Amino acid sequence: MAFQALWWHLARTGHLFDARVDMDGARRTRVRFALGSPAYPATVGLAYVSAPLTPAAHGLIAVYCGFNQVPVATRNA
Repeated sequence: MAFQALWWHLARTGHLFDARVDMDGARRTRVRFALGSPAYPATVGLAYVSAPLTPAAHGLIAVYCGFNQVPVATRNA
């Protein structure tokens, strides 16, 4: 949650970004990163319903986080 809050602040204000970073592209990544925050608490609730599905859900979250890492767009200098 702390990293997500930091990223939202940085993408909104542009502080600490390299001059080549496309600010609009960086702002578009905020929603994608925010999708993971409710997913982990949801798996806690899922554990009360089905214990075998919980590790499967964590695996899906890991695959999403591992393969959905699109780099922040940069402008041509």
